[in-house]
Amino acid sequence: MSWRREALPSTGTLQVENYVEVLPERPIIIQMFQNLRTKKQGENYCKMSVIQRRQDGSVDFYRNWEEYKEGFGNVNTEFWLGNEQINRITSDGDFELLVEMTDHLDETKIANYSHFRVGTEEYNYNLTISGYTGTAGDSLASIHNGKQFTTYNRGNDKKCSSNCAEQYKGAWWYNNCYRSHLNGLYLTPGT
Repeated sequence: MSWRREALPSTGTLQVENYVEVLPERPIIIQMFQNLRTKKQGENYCKMSVIQRRQDGSVDFYRNWEEYKEGFGNVNTEFWLGNEQINRITSDGDFELLVEMTDHLDETKIANYSHFRVGTEEYNYNLTISGYTGTAGDSLASIHNGKQFTTYNRGNDKKCSSNCAEQYKGAWWYNNCYRSHLNGLYLTPGT
């Protein structure tokens, strides 16, 4: 695997760089962000791969297994990076997950997990996550750690009577069914 770096212009508090993975099949663009808001004196910048973005509901996240495997959407608006890419990124080393959510009142909450990994397709992209800190509350590691990824056409959840992805209109690491579900229907105030 080789990477080609492409610097992009700074956007507000974030400096953005694209790292294009050079593969014979197709180039994969992974945006890496240097978060200038959290840089402290004498510390290095934190590089982050954005694996999911939702901001306006313009992309339908009710997708099948193959689409979640490969990824979909537009990296400039809403997207899912793809379970294959998330697995490749997290399989080599220790990784954190930062979830930043802003509600319709413009209030932002953070959930940070000190350990984050997504397994291979052979193990249904199982989630390993722990070490919560933040202001959002831990609704991910407490219920979803160790769970396998489920889509409407591939049920790996623990619910016997139905498929959680089909019932709640979005794929996730379901248990029976969820406490967090960032790929569900995009709701706006009043819906």
